[in-house]
Amino acid sequence: MVKTAASVAVKGLRAWYGGVEALRGVDLEVGAGEIVAIIGPAQAGKSTLMSCLSRLSDEVVGLRVEGSVAVGGEDVFAMRDVAALRRRVGLVAPLPVGLPMSVIDNVTYAPRMAGARKGPELRERAEKCLRAAALWDEVKDRLDQTATRLSGGQQQRLAIARALSHEPEVLCLDEFSIAIDPVTTARIEELLKAMRSQVTIVLVTNLIHQARRLADHTAMMWEGRVIEVQPTAAFFDSPQHELTRGYLEGRFG
Repeated sequence: MVKTAASVAVKGLRAWYGGVEALRGVDLEVGAGEIVAIIGPAQAGKSTLMSCLSRLSDEVVGLRVEGSVAVGGEDVFAMRDVAALRRRVGLVAPLPVGLPMSVIDNVTYAPRMAGARKGPELRERAEKCLRAAALWDEVKDRLDQTATRLSGGQQQRLAIARALSHEPEVLCLDEFSIAIDPVTTARIEELLKAMRSQVTIVLVTNLIHQARRLADHTAMMWEGRVIEVQPTAAFFDSPQHELTRGYLEGRFG
């Protein structure tokens, strides 16, 4: 996997939940401005890897991590200001987690916590992020209503807008389309492609065709390891690892 600059560099990453090893020495590089998809069966370590990128792993009781994760050349585990890191690395979880406040306050929460106070500027940013998440047209007339009244799919798109609100360098999407209909998923995929010049995207997906449509490179995880990474066309047309071939053919996983 040849790149000119690595936005994310993971080296020898290991993680344990108590005595259970979830990551077994993960190595992965993601070039600046790329979309990289990570696929693999359940319990492969995909979500654990994503949580380590923004150090949400810090919040998991009993989780121990070794190795290094660098964002923009900086070791995330050495950063004292974790809030600053999480402004640089946005994470969208598989199921929506809306804050108990209005739609617009959900989107502007992170900028306000970072010190932004100008109302018109915050509203402009909220509109930009809601448009990027394909949600603006549905909520523009009810920005002051509580976000908990939105449907599940709308709340997931709101989570995407919230992750974009602090203009992250890296956007991590962990099964973002699990609660979204196919039409909306397609709209968001097109927007993600358009974003690649502004943000690096790491995408965990169980939808093989989604990885094929979106990603510049695709990685296969198996039992806590990245066993194969290739440019996406080569990954699907001529996988090198037997486990990758079996997974893509549906023989196991």
